[in-house]
Amino acid sequence: MEEQKDLPKPLTDLPLPEKDLPVGRQEISAQAGLAMKKLNLKWVVILLLLLGVGLIAIIGGKYYLDQKKLNSITDFESCAQAGYPVMESYPGRCITPDGRSFTQILSKEEQKKLLPPSDLTADWKTYTHTEYDYSIKYPTGWNAYSLKDYPYPDDPGIGDLNTLVVTTLSKFPEFSVGDGTGDAYIGFQISKLDQDFEEYASRLKNDSKNNVEVKESNVNGNKAYKVTQADGDIGWLISNNAGVDHISISVLSNSAESKDIAIIEQIISTFTFAPLSASKPTDSNKETQYQTPTVAPKTTTPQVNGASLENIKYTLPSGWTNQIRDGGLEIKPGSGGYLFIKVYNYDGTTGRRDAYCKIVSYCTSSSYFTTMNIGNISGYKANALDNSGGGADYLGIKGNKLYIISTYNPPSPNEYEKNFQNVLNSLIF
Repeated sequence: MEEQKDLPKPLTDLPLPEKDLPVGRQEISAQAGLAMKKLNLKWVVILLLLLGVGLIAIIGGKYYLDQKKLNSITDFESCAQAGYPVMESYPGRCITPDGRSFTQILSKEEQKKLLPPSDLTADWKTYTHTEYDYSIKYPTGWNAYSLKDYPYPDDPGIGDLNTLVVTTLSKFPEFSVGDGTGDAYIGFQISKLDQDFEEYASRLKNDSKNNVEVKESNVNGNKAYKVTQADGDIGWLISNNAGVDHISISVLSNSAESKDIAIIEQIISTFTFAPLSASKPTDSNKETQYQTPTVAPKTTTPQVNGASLENIKYTLPSGWTNQIRDGGLEIKPGSGGYLFIKVYNYDGTTGRRDAYCKIVSYCTSSSYFTTMNIGNISGYKANALDNSGGGADYLGIKGNKLYIISTYNPPSPNEYEKNFQNVLNSLIF
């Protein structure tokens, strides 16, 4: 008899598919799903509401804090410390987001910086030169002297009597050189430039051998040049833009330091020309200084130290003669007195006055120099010399040559002193 096997039991415990569920049970399942969806939506809404409330709270809190911060801003310092933008101005300004502005409070010293500069020259004296139509101011403790006030106005070598000297000296200047025993002083000399302004400045610029530095400048609207000599002497050339009387200014000092030059430059800055007088000639009808130039006489040895004395030009007055003798050019009237011009090599390693004193060997501790124009070059008049009764000497540089003019003036009155200055002014080296 065959053995009977057990058959598998029906899977009665497995859930039936929903479609196979009875109708009642299908409705219950659908309702449960719907309820779950509603529950999920409710939590989403709640979450969004919480997020919104939180965001509002954050914004509100920030606004509150910002307002509290703004309300605490009462001055520039608190505004800057709060990190609000500070304008790049002086004094500084800080701007808050609500549009308020706070200006930096300055100390008294800082407030002074904002005041317009005071006129330091307001209480200075003013000198007005009626002949050359200019005025200049100078501080208390300084004095202005015209060469017309010179103690010896009959000295034919004094130069242009309209020259003005402005200095710290309390008496008419006697400028000391040598061992430096004279009173310390600073100052400058203003004289007329009897030459074409631009031509003269151009010659100085191109005179490289003389190591002259010429820088274009401006003095109260007038074209000017600042001139620095190789020996440190400085000066200015000032053009009268509307007239003919151009000006030369030379610093005179035996103790000038940078602070002294600074005050001189401040004084020069007050220099002004007056409006051109109707009686003044214009450039178009100005008489030239050199109407009848005379050339030095021919000689068999015209070259002296590399310079041609025979090429020096000048105006020879009636009754005057010229000759080349003893290595120099002599110009003199028939009645006595003379100018004697000699030329020497100049390498520029020493000052003009020092070079002169070394050559002539008769400068003393009492010798003094005054700056002046000698014909078409600038130079000096040397006074109080130990030259055995001779008169003043004159010296000037042209290129690498030093010209020395010795003079002798016989007792007054004489023909020499009448025309000496005219001859000196007419020299063209």
